[in-house]
Amino acid sequence: MTRPSLTGIGMTSARTRDRLIARLREQGIANPQVLERIRAVPRHVFVDEALASRAYEDTALPIGHGQTISQPYIVARMTEALIEGDRKIGKVLEVGTGCGYQTAVLAPLVKKIYSIERIAPLHHKWFAGGGYPPGPPTGTDIPLGARIIAVADTLAARTSRPPLIRWVWRWPGSASG
Repeated sequence: MTRPSLTGIGMTSARTRDRLIARLREQGIANPQVLERIRAVPRHVFVDEALASRAYEDTALPIGHGQTISQPYIVARMTEALIEGDRKIGKVLEVGTGCGYQTAVLAPLVKKIYSIERIAPLHHKWFAGGGYPPGPPTGTDIPLGARIIAVADTLAARTSRPPLIRWVWRWPGSASG
């Protein structure tokens, strides 16, 4: 599987992303950190290639198995509400990773984010080499009995590099699990 470009061209370009940011501002999203995260996270890599040209529309898109990637306005509003008043959030638990878009948007804005996916095919799709760079270890098959936790690297919040999502799994019954 070839990974799409993170920068995008045509309907996934910076100009297209800027139009989305303008629409979000018109809808009342005002936090500059949130708007920058929505602009910076390449939403088109979180959807199937056939839908990449629609990635920056302000709409939910199917990711398979009856699930969707949330509408950018909803992601922005939830993120804005969470960090409102420049609160420093220590830990966030996201239940239902889906394609990982919300996790990638939120990661640099909090100290740690734990994200869990219970739908086996979405979990396997993520672990099969998809996901936001650099993604989970390729070829690793983690049993669904394990609790899957994604820990976002908050160093990205202080640097210009994209967030690294580290994957940690805790086995049922283990001392740390």
